[in-house]
Amino acid sequence: MKNRKADITQASSWKQLVGDRLSGARVAGLAAGLHHDGQGIAEICALMLGNGNARASYNAAWILTHLSREDKDLYLFPMIDRLIDFALSPERHAHRGLFFSILSDFTRLPENRTDLLDFCMSHLADTDMSHSSRSYMIKIAARLCSPYPELVNELLLCLELLPPGQPPSIACVKRRVMKELTKTQRKRQGPSITYKKIQ
Repeated sequence: MKNRKADITQASSWKQLVGDRLSGARVAGLAAGLHHDGQGIAEICALMLGNGNARASYNAAWILTHLSREDKDLYLFPMIDRLIDFALSPERHAHRGLFFSILSDFTRLPENRTDLLDFCMSHLADTDMSHSSRSYMIKIAARLCSPYPELVNELLLCLELLPPGQPPSIACVKRRVMKELTKTQRKRQGPSITYKKIQ
């Protein structure tokens, strides 16, 4: 598999490279070649967030989703506010789900971005959103709500109110998240006490 340097030599620049049609295997290979390459990751991120070619932006986001969690935490987390702003943009864009995929993979999420939680809570049932976007929104909302019992209860209610017949990807995430959050709430309440009847 060609490494990043070979790809750059052949394509002359990342801009030209991500503007081409890419296969899944090629994307995975490019992401692997970016391991610990902060400059290359910054270049790809700039192309993703730019206002240029839609295919280039999509391919750049696709490549970044394949980065290791270590690389995301090291090189993408400093840009997390820009990533969140783009993900929450009211403009309809086809790769919103890729942005939420990147956000969901960070080791931690900024607690001061309450707009991220608000967006996820208000759109997790929005059928105008892609299935992947909604699945990642449920995951992100669960992480942000987890430390706060009141928010956990609110999210559980939102998930319970989702109509039946959800797509498999959403139904699976919903079941897993509800199971984990319900378990968390029970731990907070402590063990139940059973009283023996006095004869």
